[in-house]
Amino acid sequence: MIENIRPWKKELLKNVNILSNLLKLKRWTEPSRLQLEKSLFISFYIIRKLIESQKISKHIINIPITIKIYLPKGVKITRLNMYDLEVIYELHYSEDCEKCIEFICNEFIHSYIFVDCLELSRFSIHQLSSVYVTSRKERCNQICCIQINTIIDIINTVVYS
Repeated sequence: MIENIRPWKKELLKNVNILSNLLKLKRWTEPSRLQLEKSLFISFYIIRKLIESQKISKHIINIPITIKIYLPKGVKITRLNMYDLEVIYELHYSEDCEKCIEFICNEFIHSYIFVDCLELSRFSIHQLSSVYVTSRKERCNQICCIQINTIIDIINTVVYS
C-alpha cells in the first residue's frame, strides 16, 4: 500500500521530462527507444498503483481520454508478424474512442505489441508523435494509437491532482 505519494509523483515528473525531451529528439537509436518504452511502462505502472491504493480521485480515474483505435484485419497475430502492423490492422481507417486512464494503464503494463510512431517533419527529421500499443488480451480486438502529448497530459493530470 502506498502511503506517501510524493516519491511516486516525483518519478512521474521525471518521466514527463524524459518524454518531453524525446519529443525533441532528432536521431532515434535503440537506447532512445528503450528509454521511451521504459518511461511509459513505469509511468503507467505507477499510475495504476496509485489508483489501486486509492490515491487518485475517482474524478481523475474516470476522465475520458480520446485515443485512436485500429481494428484487426483477421490475420492471426504471431511472434513473427506482431510488429508488421500494416498486415495485422486496418491502419488506413481509425476510430476515435474514449477510454479511461485505467484501461490505458493496463494496455501499457500488459503490452503485447508496442511500437513507437515516428513522423517525418518538414525538415526530413523523424520525430516521435505517438505509440501503438495493445495488450495480449486486446490484441485480437484492436490496437490503440496514443499521442505522446496525450500521455504527457495524463501523467501531469495525475501528478498535479
